[in-house]
Amino acid sequence: MGKPLVMSVANNFAHQLKSSGAEKFESLLGSSLSVSFGPPRAGQDQPVKRDLLDQLIDLLVESSVAYEVSKTIDLAPELFHPTYWRDLQNNYLAKPKLRESVESLSQHKLVSDTFVRDFAASVYRYRSFNGKSIDIGSVDDFIGLTGKYAMQVSHLACQNLSLFLSRAIFSRIKPDGRSDSALHLADGTPVTPTDKMVATYELSHNLDGTISMAFTGTIDTHATELQATQTQSIMKHTARLHKSEQEQRSISDSGQSNGSSFLDNLDGKRVVIRNANLEIKVKVDFDDHGQPAIGQVSLTAQGWDKIDDSV
Repeated sequence: MGKPLVMSVANNFAHQLKSSGAEKFESLLGSSLSVSFGPPRAGQDQPVKRDLLDQLIDLLVESSVAYEVSKTIDLAPELFHPTYWRDLQNNYLAKPKLRESVESLSQHKLVSDTFVRDFAASVYRYRSFNGKSIDIGSVDDFIGLTGKYAMQVSHLACQNLSLFLSRAIFSRIKPDGRSDSALHLADGTPVTPTDKMVATYELSHNLDGTISMAFTGTIDTHATELQATQTQSIMKHTARLHKSEQEQRSISDSGQSNGSSFLDNLDGKRVVIRNANLEIKVKVDFDDHGQPAIGQVSLTAQGWDKIDDSV
């Protein structure tokens, strides 16, 4: 039996079990594959089936690990290509710039334009010292809660933070210029989710008067599938694969690297992945000058290991 067929069997078992326990795999396979696949090899007492069983166990474990992910993401700068990391900082985390729009100045001059645009599409909450969490119903309420830190907090309480995390976690460019992701297909191909992320920002005050913000970002491709069914539309792509390891090329830090160079390695096939979900959590602390410190990032995800080839 060739490896493609073994991989197919392994993937099917993995999706049925949805478990990462090697012992469970071996128990199932040991009882299911009780027949021999051929005569013993010369000098061996066991039939050939044990070799296949070992392969299946290894592949099943790999597949199940790809199916369910729970990890802490390290965002240390040295884990990224220097130019790419600098681009992430400049594009998403740099200090907010002065408005170019006179209209925005007359409306909400104390918060960022991106925040104002995103406000209706995201969830904003405030947690008091007694632990009670309430909705923040308007931009003005947000400004009232954040006070002198409104501009700095609003700059990250919007897609600037979610896009930074998405690029850093699912479209990472490593020091050698090759791409990687925290999510992979069962065969190891890096996956970048492209479906809509629902963002929740929960603010709280610290005893010294500074502000902390808990961010939660979720993606659920099943919700996208339901919407397509309800509207009788074609299921849209929910993820993008990176180029294969053989196709990717290294990018030196020559000082002449540009965004398009990195996108080449990220620009693989657009695919549909069904019944997949993920959740990103991180806490951002703002100091007494409003400068942010992004804390430990946690990721939990399921189902990003298998694409729908029929779409």
